[in-house]
Amino acid sequence: MLSFLYSTWAGMRLPSGAPTDRPCIGRERSCVQACRVLTPSACRAPPACVLELEVTEGALMRHVDEVARVLRALREPGVKIAIDDFGTGYSSLSYLKRFSIDRLKIDRAFVQEIGSDAEYEALTQAVIAMAGALKFDVIAEGVETREQQQFLVRHGRVNGQGSLFGEPVSASRIAGLATLHAPIV
Repeated sequence: MLSFLYSTWAGMRLPSGAPTDRPCIGRERSCVQACRVLTPSACRAPPACVLELEVTEGALMRHVDEVARVLRALREPGVKIAIDDFGTGYSSLSYLKRFSIDRLKIDRAFVQEIGSDAEYEALTQAVIAMAGALKFDVIAEGVETREQQQFLVRHGRVNGQGSLFGEPVSASRIAGLATLHAPIV
């Protein structure tokens, strides 16, 4: 799966964060080996690495020592690591620095309540502030309204993903669009 995703995205000069791959979790050794093979061409020069793996909080907490070791090994060649669905799992805040990560993805459950639930807004602000203090990038998932976008921008340097920006697109469709808009050399 990882090699398919990489070959689909390779050479497209897409922004950091693409591609992502969930199937690596549970097969850590093969994932580290695959990333070592892929990263020389995916990560020609920092910060040009386009390979990013998303790991849920639950996956992080299964075998803490082993996962921390694997994440460090993945980051050596330049792979970026994101914690997906942040705020919905059972992790301890003390583990955030132990795991070698680059980005937190705020779960859509928090984002959907912006504008209607002050407590969720406070929790979202706290995650953004904490991520900023720890020098993590932040992506808010499920941004669907301008009100949500404005709240997130007002409270920190947060990237967003969701229907406000566009509907989901398959990898094959992205490849077709990239070919259509490829620079002529």
